[in-house]
Amino acid sequence: MISRDLHLKYHKSLLGWAWSLIEPLALTATFWLLFEILSVGAEDYRPLKILIGIMIWGAFAKSWSQGTKSLEANSGMIQRVAIPRELFIHSIIGLNLTTMMLNLIAVIPLLIWYGLTPTWNLLYLPLAIIMLVMLSMGLAMFTSILQARWRDFTHLVNLIIRIGFYLSPVFYTLEMMKGGRIPEQYIDTYLWINPMAVILTLAKCSFTGEALGISNLHLVGSFVQVLMICILGMIWFVRKERKAVKYL
Repeated sequence: MISRDLHLKYHKSLLGWAWSLIEPLALTATFWLLFEILSVGAEDYRPLKILIGIMIWGAFAKSWSQGTKSLEANSGMIQRVAIPRELFIHSIIGLNLTTMMLNLIAVIPLLIWYGLTPTWNLLYLPLAIIMLVMLSMGLAMFTSILQARWRDFTHLVNLIIRIGFYLSPVFYTLEMMKGGRIPEQYIDTYLWINPMAVILTLAKCSFTGEALGISNLHLVGSFVQVLMICILGMIWFVRKERKAVKYL
């Protein structure tokens, strides 16, 4: 299914896979230019961090948004063929994860430009990806069931994604928040309620080699949080999928 979706996505396209890379590169250039104009202080590896943040967030946003509509979009196949319905969500996440991994090739020239060499921090990347997959899957399994009954949920999910983009350290960093006007105690609360902040920071530090700036308590807590979201989402999906299919 992932192979089929990749083929359909770039079928009869002149640039093919390059289109999936143009968007994050264009957004990186835009945000980097804005920071250069509006920011008073310099920051190490800013374009690299912005690019990684946009790629990670893009994979999460597309997985959740498309996963929410997965049952609705495949209603014809579901009604004709006996197939595990969660496979549609799995294939969507697999497609976006594959695209993200291909797009990360664009990070290599920036690593060479900055003279960055791999460190043990690179082990943060698989952890970030695992957490990203669990969070995307858990949320999509919740909202796909709700979308089958009430078509408004796709609009709600897209709204949350748009707001979350600006409230998560996608094109900025946790250090910028700590160095701003936000008190330290609010940063602590922020990390507890926004696991994507931890995931994005893990991904960025895996390439830059910088310190996380996140306590082990927050790291373990966020992992447990996304794991519980994934498990509860799967339980919810299994219990409600037959009833949800009746509304398709």
